[in-house]
Amino acid sequence: MSDGMNKLMTLLALFAWAIPGALFQARAEEGAYLTVNIPPLTGERTTIQITARNPDAKDRMGTIAVTIDGGGPVVPLNPDAYDLFPPDGSARLATFMPDGDGWKMRPRYEAVIASKMHVELYRDAWSSGAQDTLEFPVTFTKPGAIRILVRATFSKRVDGIALVDWNFPKEGPPDEQGLPCEVFEISRDDEDDTTEEVAPAIRPEETGSDEPDTSSVAVPPASDSTESTVDKERVYVEKATEIVFSKSKKNVVYKVFQSLENGSLCTEGTWDALSEAFSFDGEDFYWLDTTKALTADEEKFRNDLYWCGTYSYTTMADEPRTLNAYTTDFETAVLMVRLNFGLYDDA
Repeated sequence: MSDGMNKLMTLLALFAWAIPGALFQARAEEGAYLTVNIPPLTGERTTIQITARNPDAKDRMGTIAVTIDGGGPVVPLNPDAYDLFPPDGSARLATFMPDGDGWKMRPRYEAVIASKMHVELYRDAWSSGAQDTLEFPVTFTKPGAIRILVRATFSKRVDGIALVDWNFPKEGPPDEQGLPCEVFEISRDDEDDTTEEVAPAIRPEETGSDEPDTSSVAVPPASDSTESTVDKERVYVEKATEIVFSKSKKNVVYKVFQSLENGSLCTEGTWDALSEAFSFDGEDFYWLDTTKALTADEEKFRNDLYWCGTYSYTTMADEPRTLNAYTTDFETAVLMVRLNFGLYDDA
């Protein structure tokens, strides 16, 4: 991004800080690869739209990432459109460090748990020159200052390690993953905090409390047992959904190494940039959805995998082993997690 464009983005941020809810529409000159559109708040809500284009001559792994700091953000679940990483959840985010003109992924044990709301669009194979958009609504449940960090990142895998050779912006304050971001600052006025009931969403919980944050949800009267039951059911589904997404994976290539009477044992593939082929040397896991009658050993698949618990078995060497279990069906994953974690009322 040019020095002139960086100055323009800075002026836009200062202008919007002076005028709460100002429109950010950072549209760069011809050939730019990142467009940010954050309309003014309508009450407590807005829709964030980020568009990016792959600048490389080859296909790349691509991510549009947004971090929201402040305002008690609530983002509705939409796994077909984006991935959610709620603050203080169980999912970990890979971190990066400078490496020459780019960045490289740190060791997996240095991954961090998000402390702020993180929303991203990820493509395992983003075509050269192709454009894609991350768009999501957000409701701010608390008044005050809000910082929104935005970036687009394009990388490749070398020896199983992600190397970032394109990041927009090139320079800027880092997010929790250590990559530079454009920063936009808005604020929500201190006014009536009453909001309408929203769709099931991952939202931050108050530290030190086991109760879910219901500050943005209309709570039914205690005397209405039917509505109270419905509200409990919603909370159970939200919690189960949060657990499912904390360990789920998008667009995974994997191979069956042992087909079972019920389910299959599989190995995740990793892309080798040198050979331009997948090597099946990644995580072993249990795939719930198939059987020996349907699936043969060595068959390969590509799917979104939703975490649904663990699977334990004894190896041929008489050693106990426990693997993560996945399903390709989101609703099945939520049901399995509810059963495994007791997220239901006893009849």
